[in-house]
Amino acid sequence: MTKQDLIMQLHEKTGVQKSKVEAILEELTGTITEELKTNGKFYLSGLGSFTVHKRTNLRNPKTNELIEGKTTKYISFKQGS
Repeated sequence: MTKQDLIMQLHEKTGVQKSKVEAILEELTGTITEELKTNGKFYLSGLGSFTVHKRTNLRNPKTNELIEGKTTKYISFKQGS
């Protein structure tokens, strides 16, 4: 599902104008992003939790050499109940 598909589906189910649905969705994603940057985690009851993780000890895929001092961040999602 694309962002536009989600906007259209929410518009059809709620009757709220597409522009307002898009503004709400933008604000929600912005809030989640800021919370992840600040605290490294975001939990929404009934949906699940997003968590920022660090990956260290990266390897060059061609040579399999360890790249010292290189870390990356990635976000994981765990579905709630």
